[in-house]
Amino acid sequence: MVAVKAAKDYRAKIGEQVSISIPKTACHLV
Repeated sequence: MVAVKAAKDYRAKIGEQVSISIPKTACHLV
């Protein structure tokens, strides 16, 4: 599971494949 900071209006259905382009250093693996 990956926690990513996103805009409050960002929505993704559970199970929906989401592509986010961010630096690996900005990722927090949980």
